[in-house]
Amino acid sequence: MIKIKIATVYLTALLAVAPTKDLRFYLNGVHLNAKDKKLEATDGYVALTINYPLPDELAENIILPVTFVADCVKVAKAAKQHFVTIEYNPKDGSLKTALHNSEVLRNQFPKLERIFPNQYDQPSCFIDTKFINIFHNVMKPLVAVFKTTSAWKPAYGLSNGGNICAVMQWKDISFIAMGIKIEDDAFSTADVLEHLGK
Repeated sequence: MIKIKIATVYLTALLAVAPTKDLRFYLNGVHLNAKDKKLEATDGYVALTINYPLPDELAENIILPVTFVADCVKVAKAAKQHFVTIEYNPKDGSLKTALHNSEVLRNQFPKLERIFPNQYDQPSCFIDTKFINIFHNVMKPLVAVFKTTSAWKPAYGLSNGGNICAVMQWKDISFIAMGIKIEDDAFSTADVLEHLGK
């Protein structure tokens, strides 16, 4: 059994991105990227990646079902615990906590590094309101803990697929929205940061 300890606040933010009923069932979860030491989630439109010190014993990437993660977070918050500890058995793919049992989702998770732009334009662009709303929901738990918005670095650029992507980065956390629209009357990324700080 491999013990995996993950910060509750990070799982909360990842749950805001991970879908629950996507037909691509492998997206309905939180991806533990053992190779790159990252926590990841995406619904195909937005993605959140967090650099995280996963245990070295975890030799393979695994996907935690979103319902399992949500239950773990609910219990941790009720007990005012800052971390969730999960036991993973690589032999049968089983997951276990003090109150919940489950199994990993079996499939290949998308390689999210492919969607991040190689070059970025100026961060003063105006972006669509859908991005603003999703970013706010994802970052609320993180801002509540870290008490800062000024360190976020907003930018936009073209993904490998040629879509315009908006990116917000801070330290080891990256949030991206794919295929956004540039709107003249939308909020700017600076407005997003100001709104989060309130």
